[in-house]
Amino acid sequence: MQIQEVYRACIQKSDASLSSLQLLKEIESKMIGLLQMMQKFPQETVMGALKSKEKAHRLDVKQERKLEQRKNQEERIRKALERAKADPKKCVRFYLINASPTVTGRLHATGFRSLRSTGRRLMTRSEPPKIERDDLKNSAQLSKEEEELAFLFG
Repeated sequence: MQIQEVYRACIQKSDASLSSLQLLKEIESKMIGLLQMMQKFPQETVMGALKSKEKAHRLDVKQERKLEQRKNQEERIRKALERAKADPKKCVRFYLINASPTVTGRLHATGFRSLRSTGRRLMTRSEPPKIERDDLKNSAQLSKEEEELAFLFG
């Protein structure tokens, strides 16, 4: 199958009656002829053509890589939006069972089964920072400072 595809691409004939070895022989003879023709051209022309071909190949690979990265980024964004729009996750609850585990849940070693949680995880509200009450310390220091000021300036 692959030999016939290469034969059709290189020779541009569709001889179905030829065997695989005959197809390979014709492909090889065509390649030898092309290499001999290439040796007749000036070396600078051949090198310039090879460099331009390599440059075009590198550009194609670079574009494919960028396209793949863009697709991956779009997929990540889509998944993040789905997670953001999803319902909050239910709290995992345990309940006691007396029977063996079924298909719907997993039996824990303690004999409890957990319910699966779905959606986005619940977030707790942030608590405001605690204000330290140094009223007693401050009042003691203030009264001490007032006594010193009264003693010095009074």
